[in-house]
This record gives sequence, structure tokens and C-alpha cells, in this order.
Amino acid sequence: MQKKIEKAAFRLPASFTLNSANLKAAAAFFMFLDHIACGTLRTVLDEQLPPCSLEQLWFLLRLAGRISFPIFCFFLVEGFFLTGNRRKYFLRLFLFAFLSEIPFNLSMNGTVFFPYHQNVLFTMALGLLLLGICEKIKRRIPDPFEQSVFCLTSGLFSGILASVLYFDYKLPGIFLITVLYLFRDNRVKQCILGSASFIWEPSSIFGFLLVTRYNGQRGKQGKYFFYCFYPCHLLLIYLLSLAISSV
Repeated sequence: MQKKIEKAAFRLPASFTLNSANLKAAAAFFMFLDHIACGTLRTVLDEQLPPCSLEQLWFLLRLAGRISFPIFCFFLVEGFFLTGNRRKYFLRLFLFAFLSEIPFNLSMNGTVFFPYHQNVLFTMALGLLLLGICEKIKRRIPDPFEQSVFCLTSGLFSGILASVLYFDYKLPGIFLITVLYLFRDNRVKQCILGSASFIWEPSSIFGFLLVTRYNGQRGKQGKYFFYCFYPCHLLLIYLLSLAISSV
């Protein structure tokens, strides 16, 4: 199945391709821009420090930040099929979600505890559990249409749970993961329908355009680099906010 997807990627007209490390690095960069806007720039704007044109920069950085989530969701689905141990994959996501929660609360809300917005790794962990449920549905129900109906229904309930628990992106984020899972065998449909399901974030389409360039190769990357990057960059943003507030 993986070979089939890789061949499909090369059939797309393009002057270049991107491996997993390239795409994850791009997603991390855009996420960093988004969090700079939500954390450091928000501190500047809240304190009404000049220049006021920072409001426009804030808006542009937020738009750029929407590019990252579809890429991370895409690799969540890919990782689900490629990992040698799905249980360890889930536990790793869940562990780093907890480790990242305090840095997330500090950088986004300026407090250690904030129950109304949880970091995106919780969304990813819940999405991974959903994919496991969808795989069990596929094994027990032979009809493809019924499989899709039950998977979408499971995605709906999972999305409601994500909304109740205030996970980042809530129901729309879980729904996007479900769509990417259902159309994993066709990269073009996966990206088109993924874009359509996430149309409320128009700039996210650029994330899907980058995904179309995925060549199926891993590239050079540390196993835990992107996991560690998440809480570390949030902590850095919080420290920058403190430095600005003290000026």
C-alpha cells in the first residue's frame, strides 16, 4: 500500500519533492510563527506598546500558522500505519501532551493552569485512538460504505469529546484526521477533501499543497526532536513575553 502511495505522489506535476523531515520542519516553522503571534506579539499588543502596525503582523503570522496543522495530521495518519508499535506511539504522544501543557498554558494564557484550552498533542493522541477504532471497524465490517459511515460516526463522537475537553482545534481537527485516514490510498483526494473539510481556515490549503509534494521518504530526523521542540519552543515564547513585559 505504501509503495502505491509513493508512486501516486511522483505522478503529480512538480519541480521538487519533500521528504518527511522537510515537511515536519516546515510545519514546525509555521507553528512557531503562529505561537509567536499568540504569545509574544499578544503581550506587546495587550500592553499597547508601539508600533500599532504589529496588529497586521499578528494577523499574517496567524494565517501562516494555519499551514502547520494539516501537515501534522497527515503525518499522524502516516505514522499510524508505519509505526512498529501503535501503543508506544500513543503513549509517546500522550506523555508529551502532558509535558507540554504547562509551557502551553504559560505561553498562550500566562498562567500555569488554564482548563479551557488544551495543547494540540492531546488532539493528536485522541485522533490516534480514533484511528485504532477505525481499523477495528474495517476488520469487522466488510462493506466499504458502511466502514466509512461508522468511521465518520466515531470521528463525530471523538470530535465532540475533543470539544468538551477543550482540545486544540476541537471537532474540526478530529474530523480532518478522519478524512485523511479514509482517503489515505489516494493522495490527491486526501488533500482536496482535507482542504474542503478545513475550509474555515483558508490558509491551511498551503499545508495540503506541501503534502502533495511528499515523496514517501523519511529523510534525516531525530526520533524525538519534533516532540521535544513543541514544549521547548512554547517555553521560549513565554520567556520572550516575560522579557517584553519587563521592559
